[in-house]
Amino acid sequence: LLTERLAEDSRFPQIEFRATEARALLAEDCPEPCQKPEQNFDRILVAIESSAPVGSTGMDPLKTDQLMSLEGMQSLLNRLAPGGWLAVHRFLLPPPRGEMRLLATVITAMRRQGWKPDQRLGVFRTLSTLMVLVSREAWTPKESSRFREFCLSRGFAP
Repeated sequence: LLTERLAEDSRFPQIEFRATEARALLAEDCPEPCQKPEQNFDRILVAIESSAPVGSTGMDPLKTDQLMSLEGMQSLLNRLAPGGWLAVHRFLLPPPRGEMRLLATVITAMRRQGWKPDQRLGVFRTLSTLMVLVSREAWTPKESSRFREFCLSRGFAP
């Protein structure tokens, strides 16, 4: 019902609303790597609400986020359109296990794509969150400089 309501009230007819679990959406209609431009995404945001920390309560099997597994991360990268961006937002919680695991997973998935992380990966942290940005295209030196300037101007640690 919510999907229908959002679609009816949207001022952006080019945006398609879908009510489905993220991995199911990424897997449907287009086996990896996806070669159908209409099935790819310009922007993929993995929001902070889905970032409950794994490992902090001893309930790991119940809290495992399949989207943040290596296979899930590869699915996300495979569905980026040309010029597309993936943004993963996470809480920073001590000790920093989850953040390091996320970065290791992203870097491994990028390398499996044949991508060089130093050319497509940006990471910054605020006092309480971590943002991981992955670009389908390699960053130019100017874009890398602008990213760093953006972070520093807002008090973020790049």
